[in-house]
Amino acid sequence: MAFSGSQAPYLSPFAVNFQTGFSGNDIAFHFNPRFEDGGYVVCNTRQNGSWGPEERKMHMPLQKGMPFDLCFLVQSSDFKPMPFVTTIPGGLYPSKSITLSGTVLPSAQRCGSCVMRTASRWPWMVSTCLNITIA
Repeated sequence: MAFSGSQAPYLSPFAVNFQTGFSGNDIAFHFNPRFEDGGYVVCNTRQNGSWGPEERKMHMPLQKGMPFDLCFLVQSSDFKPMPFVTTIPGGLYPSKSITLSGTVLPSAQRCGSCVMRTASRWPWMVSTCLNITIA
């Protein structure tokens, strides 16, 4: 999964959630860059509405106000912008969802993914264009 955008200095933080369903009660992987205190990244999971133990990586790969590219390698055993071991109960399939929350600048124009089903060996591509007009 790849995302591009930029974070303005005056906007709130953003998060990327790989979750089951749309309610947000079950999140297999939560990626939340935070710019305060020198910058760090929070990774976590959420099951039945309860957050698991939080992991903090005290390395900030992003700079506020600068363009960024995020790339996540989604495997059956973990998610990798950095190693974070968890599983998606039942695997990732069409009724599961990925959410971007928070605010990013209009330079975020496209979000795309390519998922390979290893059992049947057929790929499917999901691509979303983010069209934003600011007056």
